[in-house]
Parts: sequence; C-alpha cells; structure tokens
Amino acid sequence: MSLRHLLLPFVLHAAACSSAPEPERAAPSASDQIELTRGPCFGACPMYTVTAWGDGRVRFVGNRFVEATGEHTRTIDPARIAELFAHADSIGFFDMPQQVTPANEAACGQYHTDAPSADITMIRGSRDHTVSHYHGCNDAPAGLRAFQDRIDRVLGTAEWIGRR
Repeated sequence: MSLRHLLLPFVLHAAACSSAPEPERAAPSASDQIELTRGPCFGACPMYTVTAWGDGRVRFVGNRFVEATGEHTRTIDPARIAELFAHADSIGFFDMPQQVTPANEAACGQYHTDAPSADITMIRGSRDHTVSHYHGCNDAPAGLRAFQDRIDRVLGTAEWIGRR
C-alpha cells in the first residue's frame, strides 16, 4: 500500500471536520437593543431594568432592593454590546419560547415557587423577541440564566445593585 493510500483517510477526515467560517454579522446599530428586567421573588431580590443599545448606551432603572433607585446611565464600548448579540445568536435566543414559566409546561417542566423572574427583550433590525423566564422552572433552555448573568456583567449592573 502506498503512502498516499495510507494518508488519504486522514486527509478526508480533516477536510470533513473543517467547516466554513460563519458569515460575519453586521455590528448592531444604534437602534438595536437588549433589555433585561429582573422581577420580584419571595424575599429581597433586586428589581430593575437595564437596557443597552448597539452604540454602547446603557440605561439602568432601579425599582426595589437595589442601591441606586431611579434612572442611571453610562456608555460602554459598543463591541461589548456586539458580544452580547453574538452570544444570543450562539444560544439560539430568537428560537427560544416566549414563556419559560409555569403557564408553559412544555418549556418549564417541574418548578418550585418563590423564585425570581427575568425577561429579556432583544431588538435587532426588524426582529424582536422576548423571553419571560421564571427561575423556578427546571427545564429552562440551556444557557438562558447564564445569558441573563452575562448581560448583568457586561453592562455593569453590580455598581447600581450594590450589596444588599
């Protein structure tokens, strides 16, 4: 058997494993936005809404159990907002059910009470999607809660929430 015949399976395997790069998505526009609203729980869970636009603007509105109530703003690097949009794409956010709550048993599964809730709304061009997530749902889509936490980290909400 020739060397070429011995190497052919390895070459074919390497070619099959390589994939074409994903097409570049355009950077978010100034009107594209991500909004996270954290709702109440049985206790003192922070309640607020934080919104970020594709141009780097961030608005925080603290309601209850936060250090900074009312409206607060900042600007961050728009590339950080683009990272959030890319992450949303990677977890299939626009394909997630709108209700991950006990009212949607198929998306929620078994659940426990007294947990907080969070809503994420994303607007990108002509597409918009909201996912309402009750944290007591055991069968929530993979990555949903981590995405909420990532939004908080990237947008720096800890500064406004404080330690309570």
